[in-house]
Amino acid sequence: MIVRFTVSNFRSFGEEVSFSMIPGRSIGHDSHIIRAVKPNDIDVLRTGLIYGANASGKSNLVKALDFMRKLVLDSPRPNSRILLQQFKLWEENKTNSSKFELEFIINNQAYIYGFEITTQKIISESLYSSTEKSERVLFKRTTEDTGKASVRFYNLSDKSKENKDFLKFVARSTRPNQLFLSKALDDNVDEYKNIYRWFGSVLKIVYPTSRLTGVQIAIENDKVFSKNLSSFLTDMSTGVKEVHLKEVPIDSLPEGVISDIIGDLSEEKGMAVDVFPLGRFIVNLNKNNDVKVSGLAARHLRADGTDVIFDWQSEESDGTQRLLDLFPVLHTEKNDTEVFIIDEIDRSLHPNLVREFIKLYLGRDHSACQLIMSTHDATLLDLDLLRRDEYWFVEKDPSTGQSEVYSLEEFKPRNDRKIGKGYLNGRYGAIPAFGNVLKDQISG
Repeated sequence: MIVRFTVSNFRSFGEEVSFSMIPGRSIGHDSHIIRAVKPNDIDVLRTGLIYGANASGKSNLVKALDFMRKLVLDSPRPNSRILLQQFKLWEENKTNSSKFELEFIINNQAYIYGFEITTQKIISESLYSSTEKSERVLFKRTTEDTGKASVRFYNLSDKSKENKDFLKFVARSTRPNQLFLSKALDDNVDEYKNIYRWFGSVLKIVYPTSRLTGVQIAIENDKVFSKNLSSFLTDMSTGVKEVHLKEVPIDSLPEGVISDIIGDLSEEKGMAVDVFPLGRFIVNLNKNNDVKVSGLAARHLRADGTDVIFDWQSEESDGTQRLLDLFPVLHTEKNDTEVFIIDEIDRSLHPNLVREFIKLYLGRDHSACQLIMSTHDATLLDLDLLRRDEYWFVEKDPSTGQSEVYSLEEFKPRNDRKIGKGYLNGRYGAIPAFGNVLKDQISG
């Protein structure tokens, strides 16, 4: 679970900004808070909704978190630049380094992980464990001017000399453009595997054009997933009665795709393939090593009650396809801990569908999951739906070009106030400001 995310000098963010999932002083919707298990641990919110005008920077907040995730999971090649998009509107004497810091919870233990970087190297990197009242450093890394990474380790008194020496060796072999956390996992260091796995498996980021990978295998192998998905799409008034896999000609996939994946297939395991925009497929080898390709399809009903099959990619609406990519948020177990970040939750979806989706999520007994979304949909600004501290705004300062991040909690509107109308009227900022240049040209 995310507690707080901080970033500076990235895309439209210049000075440091923070986004927090720590509950404020709002009252009501107590079930929206994930309560700490132990004293001095941290309560966090289940939901966050981010608003802002076009080009205000709300998608950049998602991209900043995704950049951090990708740098942890995929190290740059030796001697290559870090693909960092920094804030471009600063005067020349400003720093050229960028900072990322994330506080998050794994198995009821809070951690703070962060780094300062340039396009050339990791300047510093650190990992702490924390409670509400204290922090304990686990490691600190710096990169010297020579390019050598220097890492100090803490709280390793229970480790053997051999393990300590191994950690020091891994630290010395960490490249200047590589995170120590990434190098440690490459070299099978056990101490930080839970941190790495959190970025790789728990944190899930969905963009407006994202395609959920693996849904084909889930539909084929998980009957509960398939049944619940079909019921969900039916309840959302899409007309879909069932989603299933249908065998299709092998030439439905480009020849190069088939040849690339056959070597990774076995008789027991299929491979899901998403060849956008051609469609979603699952490829299997049968006992005779023949390739079988199945594509996603949807069953509808005619007026007389007979079935008709729609091809998923070419015949289903963008909204129906979007719902498929959002469904895993609802298909979680009580003890699951996924964190879903969804950019533009309202893309291709009616406002009532988005509202119902959020209500379904909040109504499920999966209190260890989080859902953070960006949107333009002002109808969701409703204190009957979410708490004040679950609403966030991103606004660009016209004088500096920097994006600022702030919470509705700062305004403390009354619970009976129509905040959606207030937002559109500019009460909370983060709305478009229209100029007169085009108007003058047209009128002239």
